[in-house]
Amino acid sequence: MLKKIFSSFKWDNITKLSLIYFFSAFYLYLPFVTLYYQHRGLSLLQISSLQSIIIGITFFTNIPTGIFADKIGRKISIILSIGLQLLGEILFFFARSYPEFILIAIIAGIGFSFIIGTVSALTYETLKEEGKEGEMGKATGSRMATESLARIIAPFLGGLLIAPFIVDRFMLLIAITIIAVSIAFILTFTLKEPKNKTSAQKKPVQLFLDGLTLLKSNKSLRRIVLLSLFTNPLISYLFILYQPYFVKSGVAPWMFGLMLSTGAIFSLLGNKFAYKFERVLGVERGILFATLFPALLYFSMSAIYHPVLSFIFVCLIYLPLGLQDPLFTDYQNKHISDENRATMISLISMLNNIYIATMGLIIGYLADTSLNLAFLCIGGVIFFSALIFRINNSHIQKSGPMSLREA
Repeated sequence: MLKKIFSSFKWDNITKLSLIYFFSAFYLYLPFVTLYYQHRGLSLLQISSLQSIIIGITFFTNIPTGIFADKIGRKISIILSIGLQLLGEILFFFARSYPEFILIAIIAGIGFSFIIGTVSALTYETLKEEGKEGEMGKATGSRMATESLARIIAPFLGGLLIAPFIVDRFMLLIAITIIAVSIAFILTFTLKEPKNKTSAQKKPVQLFLDGLTLLKSNKSLRRIVLLSLFTNPLISYLFILYQPYFVKSGVAPWMFGLMLSTGAIFSLLGNKFAYKFERVLGVERGILFATLFPALLYFSMSAIYHPVLSFIFVCLIYLPLGLQDPLFTDYQNKHISDENRATMISLISMLNNIYIATMGLIIGYLADTSLNLAFLCIGGVIFFSALIFRINNSHIQKSGPMSLREA
């Protein structure tokens, strides 16, 4: 019976990547990581700077690692990515000082850059060899679903195991996470390199200049990009701030992990129902709600410290984030032609990384003075940007995307 079950299991690159993503995202200790950093003597500015370092390193190494993946191979790039992630987790177990955590952030940034784009390329090329290019969306969705499952289960389980916060229990969760990432690392060696790799034809500098040219010439696209950029809910930094916020609000320790799990579910619901939501409210009101709602939640967090309401506020921010992702992606793509789609996506990602990394340092500095001030700053930027750069149906009309030759 068991032989029959395993013989029918499709052990291909797509399945392996889903499993790799599951185990590499199985982080049990995340609900209390900010408290752990503070236990080691780090300020909120220093903690925020670690996230900014990861984003900055990823930004600067993304192009070289992309060239490496094209020239050397997709498989070896994924092996290096998960291998560096594993190294970072092992070092994290022994790290005690800010300089050591900086080193880990640098390793993490390089590791992330090795996998950005490489997994999608490997997935597409694997499907192409099998004549199933049309199943790219299905394969990507399957991989994202397994990663989301890990992000739902692991924080909740970690919150139950560690509550209340005790350093020895936290170290145990790091050790279990190392085991999970080790399984992902072992699985990377079972991947098969596609025979025919696709590689970029344009040089990085040209990609950047082409993208700037299109943004300069297309006012609607520029407005959409600015709106998506400045109304970013900054989830990566909320992830740092919510832990001291929960402590100050008297939220029960076991709910720290539950928040991340609930937030992941809200984000998935937002992704799934974004287009239905837009259809009901229309483009203008729909995107206005998706961008203004996080600002109102941040304003509420700056004034209200209640064990139940604080938990609800933080969880709900993940819902508009889930709504924004597919809607902004759709609106942007309507103004981009096939010939420069990769160019623009790369440029938008670069601009987003610069903004998030810079804003993170400002937020960290303000949070060391007052959490209220940090939340007010984030909410204020989102609120005024949502009104200044608001869009309507005329901005997303698909009237034939302008190519670079026309720009």
